[in-house]
Amino acid sequence: MAESHESFSALLARASLIASRTLFLELDLQGSGLSFQPGQATTLTFKNTESAGDLTRTFSLCSAPYEIPRIGIATRLTGSVFKERLERSRPGQEFILTPPFGDFIPPARLRGHSSWVFMAGGIGITPFRSLIREHLHKKDPGTNFLMTVNRSEEDTPFLPECRQWALAPGISWYPVLSQEKDRSDASALPEKSGQDSQNRQERIAATIEQILEKAGMNPLFFIAGPPGMVDSLEQTLLGQFLISSEQIRTDLFFGYGPH
Repeated sequence: MAESHESFSALLARASLIASRTLFLELDLQGSGLSFQPGQATTLTFKNTESAGDLTRTFSLCSAPYEIPRIGIATRLTGSVFKERLERSRPGQEFILTPPFGDFIPPARLRGHSSWVFMAGGIGITPFRSLIREHLHKKDPGTNFLMTVNRSEEDTPFLPECRQWALAPGISWYPVLSQEKDRSDASALPEKSGQDSQNRQERIAATIEQILEKAGMNPLFFIAGPPGMVDSLEQTLLGQFLISSEQIRTDLFFGYGPH
C-alpha cells in the first residue's frame, strides 16, 4: 500500500458485471476531502480484516471527479482471494482508500499536441473512462481517439458507453477484436492461436493508421493495460509508425493475462 497519513472510508453502493469476468463497483465516500485528477489510481483495502496484505489492491479510478461523492473502480475477475472476496461483497461493505496518486494525466490542452489518442488493452480502459467522462462533462474542446483491444464484444468493458462516446462530438472510438465470432471447431483452436495473434497485430496496425490519418501532426498517445499488451502497442508505435517516445505515456496493469 502507498504510504500515507490520510485515508478515506467508502461503502459499496452497488456492484455489477460490465463484461465477461469484469466487475464494476460503485463506492459511496463517507465524509469529504477526497479529490483526484482523471487518470489517477487509489489503493483499496477491505476494512476490519486481519490479513490486510492479502486484501489490498491498487485500482485506477474509472469515474470522473465531478461524480464525487460516488467513485467507481472496475476489475477483471482473476480468481484470486482478493477478487473472489470482492465479487462476494454486498452493498454496505466498507473499504479504506488511500489518497489518489499517479501521473498518468494528460497535460493542459495548449501544449502543442493536436489530439489525445487513448489505447486500452482490456481492463486498461478504466483511466480513459474517467478522462472521457470528465471531458464530456466539462465540454472541453479538442479531439480524443479511443482504441480498445479485446477478444470479443462480450469481453469489452463499458461497451454501451463506448458506443455512446462514439456519437459524442470530439470523440472517435476504434474497437479491435482479436477473437473470431465463429469458434465452434474446438479442434482448430490451438492451430488458430498463432493466426489470431497475427491477425490482431494486423488489425491494430490498420486501426492506428486510420487514427493517424485524423489525429493531426503531433498527437499524444496514452497506453494502458496488461504489461505485454502495453509493450506491444508501444513497440508498434515506435517501430512501425516512427512515433517519438516523447509522445507516448504508459500505465501498466499487473496481474492480468493478455487480451
